Amino acid sequence: MAAEEPRARAGTAPSGTAPSGTALRWEAHKEETRRKLLASARRLFAEHGFQATSAADIAADAGVTERTLFRYFSSKAALVLDEAFALVPQMFEAVRNRPAPEPPYEAVCQGMLEFFKDRDVLFIQVLTSPGAIDLPPGNMQRTLIDYEQLLARVLHDRYALPDTDQLTATVWARASIGAIRTALGVLADNRTADGLPREALADAIRVCFATLPGTWPPASHSGITVSEISLIPNRSHTTV
Repeated sequence: MAAEEPRARAGTAPSGTAPSGTALRWEAHKEETRRKLLASARRLFAEHGFQATSAADIAADAGVTERTLFRYFSSKAALVLDEAFALVPQMFEAVRNRPAPEPPYEAVCQGMLEFFKDRDVLFIQVLTSPGAIDLPPGNMQRTLIDYEQLLARVLHDRYALPDTDQLTATVWARASIGAIRTALGVLADNRTADGLPREALADAIRVCFATLPGTWPPASHSGITVSEISLIPNRSHTTV
């Protein structure tokens, strides 16, 4: 029978004091429960698909109640997206540690690709697996904007920009997040009931970041109209 999760105690430790042993055990318990829920979701999505797996199924497989699951994640879709967002700070650290000669957009693009290359992430699993999904990528796109400031700080530090220059890294970060959001839109627009190839995310990221190093339109095509600009690959593209 699924265990009911005890509610967290009200109040927190006074500022400046170390957490008590009880508080540390509680945090460890919460992290373990979260880990079990994610592991169960990963296994059940692989076996039955995202749409056919309910929140109750995930909770039961993890040995907790559905009520407990909703204390950690507001919905089944939130479970998938929250895991991805929890990885964003680690991904940005991968950007910080890219080889020094890499320019900003290349560092962000390659850092992201390297970080996710062999990582088992629910969002990618759901997006690439067959079957219908009700996972709104627009939610992920909007929330990514919240990470622009964090990425700007990483880029500011990485390139040792002066404190008086807060603009340059902010532009780099916003352009990079824009490229990532566009890539997610490409994937959403081109996904079918058969899912997407595993490499689709990487391909979409590369395509979108490839537009950033130069300006658009190029000087030799200054008369180009908006209707002629096509940054989004055709739907017949095999990977996106």
